[in-house]
Amino acid sequence: MINVGTDLKPQNINLGLGLTLDEKSTFICLLKKYKNVFAWNYEDVKMYDTSIIQHTIPMTSYEKLVQHKLRKIHPNLENNIKYELNKLLKAKIIFLVRHSRWVSNIVPVRKKNDNI
Repeated sequence: MINVGTDLKPQNINLGLGLTLDEKSTFICLLKKYKNVFAWNYEDVKMYDTSIIQHTIPMTSYEKLVQHKLRKIHPNLENNIKYELNKLLKAKIIFLVRHSRWVSNIVPVRKKNDNI
């Protein structure tokens, strides 16, 4: 874990273990130079024009809709999921839609650092 930001505002990155010291120092220098192009948190993402980067799922009228069984979420994970959803809603990355024809269950995934 390498901090390319400051101590007050850390911007951590993970570099591969197979790098030589020369490659590692080159990557760190490059990432520090261009750190302003990365979105370090959700608030950094919302400044972009949604007409350029908005994700939609096109549906055609002849497709058969499939309803999947509702997956239960473990009670220990509910607070973590609500917290992440509220962060995404606050940053306006996602938004509520009424009467959607297509809905998917939330699937929590454990990351390498044990966060969900």
